[in-house]
Amino acid sequence: MTDAKELLTITRQLAAIEVPPPPDWQPLMVTTAMIALIVITTFVAYRRRRRVSRQVNSSTAAIVELNRLHQQWQQGQLDDQRAAYHLCAVLRIGLQMRQLSSTPPPQLKDDTKQWQQTLAQLNQLRYARPANARLDAQLFEQLGHWLARGARPC
Repeated sequence: MTDAKELLTITRQLAAIEVPPPPDWQPLMVTTAMIALIVITTFVAYRRRRRVSRQVNSSTAAIVELNRLHQQWQQGQLDDQRAAYHLCAVLRIGLQMRQLSSTPPPQLKDDTKQWQQTLAQLNQLRYARPANARLDAQLFEQLGHWLARGARPC
């Protein structure tokens, strides 16, 4: 019987205990959302910087290659037809284009007419190769200008 009395006493004491209120999860949720936002923003900024850096690096490498081609062409180590092939490749890679087309990349849209004339000249030298067609020295400067503009983000 004493066990029953003790049990009754313990039960009455337990009944007097108040259960604490449920935890407030709002500060934890706000903190988690802020951390997630910071992580996502950092990731997006990193990717954007990496993309711009890669574009600048490809344009810079293309400018170096353009200067090398110009020097070889001036020294007579490269004929006009081969130079035209190489110039098209340098232009395409430097401006990160899949294929050269009559529509210039967005950063060169102001030079559409000159872009089309330049591509026509390069295509004539690459494919038709008429006897009177010659590569113009100013073409190297123009391509260098376009590659430099291609290094800047749009």
